[in-house]
Amino acid sequence: MTQEVLNKLFLKYKEKLSLILKSDNYNLVLTKNTEEEYSAKRDCMEFILNFDKQQIASFSLIPMINCCGILVSTSAYTICEFRNKGIGTILNSLRIDIAKHQRYGLILSTTVEDNVYQNIILKRNKWESICSFINPQTGNTVNINIIKL
Repeated sequence: MTQEVLNKLFLKYKEKLSLILKSDNYNLVLTKNTEEEYSAKRDCMEFILNFDKQQIASFSLIPMINCCGILVSTSAYTICEFRNKGIGTILNSLRIDIAKHQRYGLILSTTVEDNVYQNIILKRNKWESICSFINPQTGNTVNINIIKL
């Protein structure tokens, strides 16, 4: 994926985002992790929404290792002052559009149970919760959700 392709996919959300932010002073940036020593993250794409020179939201997409049909969505986050405005829902729709554009059949998302806002977004947008478990390393309850494309 290139920044140019992302900009085309993002076009249909710009008007709604402008209304939410009451400004056109924002941009969505794609960064790619190319660190060879972290092979699992080598193809990680991080999407960062900047507003007024501040990062206000982000998410990452990582192709599942050894399965070209599954895209893993992780690290979805919106800073506190911009929550409950619809930004997370817009970015959820965008990540689905990105996955469809790249011809994935399924997106898998992990969230911690405490991430109430992200869990609400997933539930409202018809993601299926398939499993929950306690992470033995952190003690957090992790939810695993999927959406078929």
